[in-house]
Amino acid sequence: MLKQVQILNMRENKQLGTQYFEIHEVDPTYKIDRIVYREKSRAGWFKELSAEVFKEKTQHLQ
Repeated sequence: MLKQVQILNMRENKQLGTQYFEIHEVDPTYKIDRIVYREKSRAGWFKELSAEVFKEKTQHLQ
């Protein structure tokens, strides 16, 4: 089985040019099955966020 990544939720802050992703990640090789939260900057870099920071940054976004 291959690694699987499914985007569950995506929100965008157009003023800052950032996107926020809630992702379900499954990697059978490393026995990982988790939900991760990531922020993508305008430059295209991804940074992993805690669930609390994700909620704080996205609560006012559609």
